[in-house]
Amino acid sequence: MPAEIETATGLSWGDGALNESLSAAERSVCDWYTAGAEYASVQVMIVTTTSAFEDNRVSAADVFGLTQGSLAIPGADDAYATSEGSLIGMDIDDSFVQVTFIPPGPGEVLSATLELARLVAGRL
Repeated sequence: MPAEIETATGLSWGDGALNESLSAAERSVCDWYTAGAEYASVQVMIVTTTSAFEDNRVSAADVFGLTQGSLAIPGADDAYATSEGSLIGMDIDDSFVQVTFIPPGPGEVLSATLELARLVAGRL
């Protein structure tokens, strides 16, 4: 997956790892970090509770604002993105899947995060 993340973001990445401190019975979280001098991260979180998608959409809108309230991502029943594009939430088979890309600097990153979300949705 690091090579696919590199294609989407233009940055070099190390291997992903389960984030044991954020993972729980109904939530799995994996993190990737850049392999070079510039710090950036990608996180994928899967939550298997049915209300998680709508609850997180409302929270994301309140805290970050939404770029788009409903995105078309193959494999996702519904999806949204935050205003700067660093977070995409998806409803996939009644699970909430969140893909987050924190770039090395400020700016719009929706196209890279969308590519990452498409990769994740295609694997679930």
